[in-house]
Amino acid sequence: MNIREQIISPYVISQDIGRLVTNWGVSSGNSVPEKSYFKGMTCELETVLNQIFPKVEIIDEEYLSKGMQSLVENSDLPVVSLDRCYIQPNTKNVYGFLDVSRCVDENFNKFGLSGRNTQNIDSQMDELCQKLKGVDRIAIIDDVLFEGATHKQVAALFKARGIKLEEVLTGIAIGDGIKNLENEGIKVKSLIIYKSVIDEICERDFTAGVPFSGRTVIAKDNSVYGAPYFEPFGNPIDWASIPEDKVKELSGYCIESSIYLWKNIERRSQKSISTEEVPKRVFGLEKNNSVVSALSNIKYRD
Repeated sequence: MNIREQIISPYVISQDIGRLVTNWGVSSGNSVPEKSYFKGMTCELETVLNQIFPKVEIIDEEYLSKGMQSLVENSDLPVVSLDRCYIQPNTKNVYGFLDVSRCVDENFNKFGLSGRNTQNIDSQMDELCQKLKGVDRIAIIDDVLFEGATHKQVAALFKARGIKLEEVLTGIAIGDGIKNLENEGIKVKSLIIYKSVIDEICERDFTAGVPFSGRTVIAKDNSVYGAPYFEPFGNPIDWASIPEDKVKELSGYCIESSIYLWKNIERRSQKSISTEEVPKRVFGLEKNNSVVSALSNIKYRD
């Protein structure tokens, strides 16, 4: 356990975009950039954020992956993973995955907890409980514990099915979230603990279309989209603690960075990647045979 000494509360970014896009490239048959490209993306994002916040900390994805897998393998309890970035399906002691996400409607009003993809929570829970038959105590693993609201809801889902959530394992934990879960009788084990932060954001949330990026939007026709944490697609002030006078600067960077990434992937794959083919379709982005063209058509307004 690494308890970070703090004088100034940092703005924390968990690095993840390289492994997520690389895994998508393998599964989809598309060619993606090498590791050095994604390290460059992280460095550029850090530079932009350092112009906004007094202290920025990037948590390395390899450190999170190895550490979280160790937490799982050393747990005395069967583990269900809420994370698909750092935890692989063949990880020892992982009984299954629960894909949940904080959702919003088309107007960005909170929609509550829902499935991250098209499979709803109830059907996922039914499948998990079949795998956990005879088990009455479990742990869950997640990348970040912030306030603990999602984890308390997950605990209630399992409790309704006769299974106690006894322990939450996590890569990064914030003090208030730990207290909220411990007040519910849920133990917390984490690689890194911060007493407080300005915010903790997954790197993927600042790039359009990449796997698991942004808030999950449930459209009126029940289609599932992503709303990345920058304008004109999302709400960087409320979702990422970006000061109002810095929104334009950050959003402009995120749009350009997204264009360059998808342009690189299209060039390497020698084909266009449509807005419907990206791993997380972007809510509000016009349909186009090329996600690069669609993003390039955005005229960011003052």
